[in-house]
Amino acid sequence: MSITVIGKVGREPQLSFSNSGVAYCKFSLAQKQSKKVNGKWEDQEPIWFDVTCFNDLAEHVAESLTVGQEVIVEGVLEKPRHFEMKSGDVGVSLPLKANAVGVSLRWGMAQGMNSQPVKTATPDYSEEPF
Repeated sequence: MSITVIGKVGREPQLSFSNSGVAYCKFSLAQKQSKKVNGKWEDQEPIWFDVTCFNDLAEHVAESLTVGQEVIVEGVLEKPRHFEMKSGDVGVSLPLKANAVGVSLRWGMAQGMNSQPVKTATPDYSEEPF
């Protein structure tokens, strides 16, 4: 199932490489939840996602994101995993395989990004297309 999640980076992105050289990056993402109780908004426990990115996206995420930054992630939600917490309670991990990650501009402007122009193929206009 493809979803889009807006949340805050909860754990510093960790870049790694598979044995075959494929870059992958993992980080946690907290989506804040609020509900109205007696006419007032109250914060609820956040929903946590374990985000994984691959290839160029993994390297870009690792170099760009920091803890606390609000981001937008579009990706495929994978099967939830259950685990036992230190307290003995059962927790749920929501794995999200990211297709795209971007910085949210809702609370401010993006600054200090070391973006490099993307190299694209130059079309060959020397021949008639028809």
